[in-house]
Amino acid sequence: MGHWILSNIPWRSLLVYVAILRFKRLNNEVYIQLGHTFFIFYVLYIFTSLHHKFEAIIRNIIIPEFIDKRPFREINSTRREVILKEILANVNNSVNFRLGTNYSFTDTIDLVMKYNECMSTFVRGFENACEELPDKEIKGWDKIMLVAKNMEEEDMEYAINTAYSNDLIQKYCRRTSAPNSVLNERMDVISKSGSGHNKPS
Repeated sequence: MGHWILSNIPWRSLLVYVAILRFKRLNNEVYIQLGHTFFIFYVLYIFTSLHHKFEAIIRNIIIPEFIDKRPFREINSTRREVILKEILANVNNSVNFRLGTNYSFTDTIDLVMKYNECMSTFVRGFENACEELPDKEIKGWDKIMLVAKNMEEEDMEYAINTAYSNDLIQKYCRRTSAPNSVLNERMDVISKSGSGHNKPS
């Protein structure tokens, strides 16, 4: 990414500005400071635009790859890593081709983190803007992101149900507190332990 950003810095504008200063030999400090400030803000504006463009390109490449390859369907870490490495190679090749730079994700951990970041950003925006919108009226990129989100949830559910028995899932997949009998046993143990320490010698 660094090479791509450096290649988009307005070097010509900077050279023109420096040439004007040298040619006119301007000694007005106010004019020089204003020129520096303007150029800094100009560069920041360009960097911000490039960052948004870069993020959009990354998002538009990563999400379809995850939809096509469906890595979350694999509960086996080795097989899932093979799929993620294939996605990693495809994403890096596409990014390098689109941006003309040697930027790339270094490993599958960075790749999944970026995917999760894209998904979290989508969910926050979607809940605020499209919560009441009927499914048929969801269009464009929101539709693709929603497909990816629902596929991820379905695939993770499938992976868990495939890896573990139904009895185990039904027993432990609950948001409930521990049974009273277990809590009472723990309290009895704590109480007896405390009374043992408090006995006079």
